[in-house]
Amino acid sequence: MSRASAAWRKYRIVLASMVALTAVVAVSASVSAQWPTACVALNDIVEQHLGNDGNVGIYQRTFGEQAEEACRRDHVDDLRAVFGWAFGPSPTPGSADDQAISDIGGWPTTCVELNDIVERHLGNDHNVGIYQRAWQDRAESGCQTDHRADVRSTFAWAQPRTEPGPPPRTPTDPLLPTVGDLAGDSPVLRAFLSDLPWLADYVYPWLTDGVTQDEIDFLSTLRPTAEVNEALAMFIAGTAWFESGIDHSDDFRNEEFAPELLRTIYQTSPQYLDIATTYYWVSDDITARELSALKDINELAKRDHDLALRLAGAPWVQDGIRPFEIYALDSLPILYDRNPSLTRQLAEPATADVVWASDIRLIDIMTNMFTNYGEDDQPKESSRFHRLATQPWFADGLDAEERAFINALDMVFDDDALFDRLLRERYAQTATLSLPLAGPVRLWAFQAEPFPEGENVLSQVAAGLIGFERIMQAAPPANDIVVLLRGHTSGMGHDGRMRLPRHPLVPLTTDLILDAIGEAYFTFKMGPRYPEPRHGQFALPWMQVGGHEFAKAYVHNWLGTRDLYAQNHTWSIDARNDCASKGLRNIYSVSIQPYPKEREAARELERCGSLYGSMLLFSLFVTLGERAVSLALRDLYIPTVHDEVRRNPEGHLTPTNLDILRAFMRHAPAHQHDQIRHWFRQLHGGPFVDAVT
Repeated sequence: MSRASAAWRKYRIVLASMVALTAVVAVSASVSAQWPTACVALNDIVEQHLGNDGNVGIYQRTFGEQAEEACRRDHVDDLRAVFGWAFGPSPTPGSADDQAISDIGGWPTTCVELNDIVERHLGNDHNVGIYQRAWQDRAESGCQTDHRADVRSTFAWAQPRTEPGPPPRTPTDPLLPTVGDLAGDSPVLRAFLSDLPWLADYVYPWLTDGVTQDEIDFLSTLRPTAEVNEALAMFIAGTAWFESGIDHSDDFRNEEFAPELLRTIYQTSPQYLDIATTYYWVSDDITARELSALKDINELAKRDHDLALRLAGAPWVQDGIRPFEIYALDSLPILYDRNPSLTRQLAEPATADVVWASDIRLIDIMTNMFTNYGEDDQPKESSRFHRLATQPWFADGLDAEERAFINALDMVFDDDALFDRLLRERYAQTATLSLPLAGPVRLWAFQAEPFPEGENVLSQVAAGLIGFERIMQAAPPANDIVVLLRGHTSGMGHDGRMRLPRHPLVPLTTDLILDAIGEAYFTFKMGPRYPEPRHGQFALPWMQVGGHEFAKAYVHNWLGTRDLYAQNHTWSIDARNDCASKGLRNIYSVSIQPYPKEREAARELERCGSLYGSMLLFSLFVTLGERAVSLALRDLYIPTVHDEVRRNPEGHLTPTNLDILRAFMRHAPAHQHDQIRHWFRQLHGGPFVDAVT
């Protein structure tokens, strides 16, 4: 029987070049996931790659229905060795774990090798070596960063569940002193070591210039934790956020509160702590949203321990907390106190191995409906929750379409008549497709009247999603999209819900759909919504609005519905006539204008920033090509997916204009850097252009 390494399913942040494809969306048809997630399937891929055709299917033939169990039993140690970078600290050279990797006998032991095997197996030859080409000497680091959450999710059965302990001492600078070294000159540190002798081996750069009161307070958070659980204190002492010290740019000072919260979690549920300390997002950084998520699950554990543990192990919790996900976690304890049985019913789908965004959103939606529409504030029979809960289809349990439909109902917040009309009679279209980066995506469209004959709204939505994923090199923010067609307003939230206008005399257009999808990638992601002022100046509307317009024009061109070059010609004429003629000759000249009080004047500046932004991205697209521009847009989009405040090396909120220039320079060869600066000087302007060499 062979020993096998494995590959993994990629489904959120993936470095992969897009291939031109034509998507056929089958209404009500199921599309299987492209990437295998079972041990036996992964074993077969590697065996076939190595030319061991006789071993392909060996577990299935030998063990029958127990094939998966046998494969996991045989390979759990192999996986822990191969994926040591995902499950914990890297093995120390020469250690038993390091030897285990070298003994695997020809099987690949690096992330990039495994990625290449799977890409080649799937026929994606253009993706073989993608990390090496994109990241050069940082290929392995980039691959591991992208796939750590995926590996932990897919191979959770192989993940060690041991007590949290200290990582090996691996200072980035071997000349930096340890806490023990510094204690010789510091009575304060000597006092800490009398209580926490193991702390002597840790390296903290923030102690080398003397111990401040803030730093004393920070170290003090370890003492009460060590009294309760020394292994937990050692885990905290070795996290990246503890090593980097208190982030004073963060108003919430999350690092100060995290040790106390983790200690509280241990006192509530050691089993939950075992799970929480395996989350990469607990070790590498700690944000206000992540602290809130940990606290919410802990609060649920006090009420329903089994449900909390199953929720804590769900893939969508393990791989990081998105904005709409935190709303659901915040809601669970509140709803449980009001209605435990309803909470269990709504939370159960969210504990599955495959969880859809609409199932997660449903928890928050029902909590708001239950608490905000007047079980106490108005007659029971008139509340929205009562009207929904008394529907026969609600009382007998919710299937997938009904859960998606409630997501659509939640977008009818300003029209009670439409809410009741949809309750009485709804019309739906549903489809599934498999996106290269997102994997399986479900699509739903609902309205209160029959769909016009021959109209397939979701085919246009699917085409738009494929096009935007292609140019952005990033999956959409949710794995299922719920569309409500109604009058007047349109737009798409950052949680995958879309409202599109429906007028009986005006057909729904692809342009409206692409606008809604573009909002999910740009308006909600790349900085504050325009035209919110910051320090008396505009923020980055040119990337928000101009990036949106450029990406939409690219997708139109890709679909064959509008020519990209002709669109840029239109932008250029409008910019010359409506902006340059008024002295607004580039993005910088727009950005330094004082914030106008009149909305019409604000719209004028917004339009000029958008025109120059669209033209700049088009010029970079023609100069650098699709791939470089897509990778730069991905780099700017991905860090904002979780809506966390991040700062660049200069300490400024990202992305700044300088960050955007850096992103394009990073993905272009050196001989094109002058051309990039040329376009930034001409269409953007400002003193930052020559700051990057």
